[in-house]
Amino acid sequence: MTHSPILLGIPDADIYCFDDGQHLCSYEDTDNYQITKMFMDHRDVLLDRLLKEKS
Repeated sequence: MTHSPILLGIPDADIYCFDDGQHLCSYEDTDNYQITKMFMDHRDVLLDRLLKEKS
């Protein structure tokens, strides 16, 4: 993941995925979009899990 989800969201941009060969993909299919959306939708839960001290 090297590109910002904001840059990837430029209208009419061609976004290439290299996960299984090279192919065009939609903005919503990028890892950056999915990870950012997951964090925004579940921030409290994710931060709790990430910052919880190991016992």
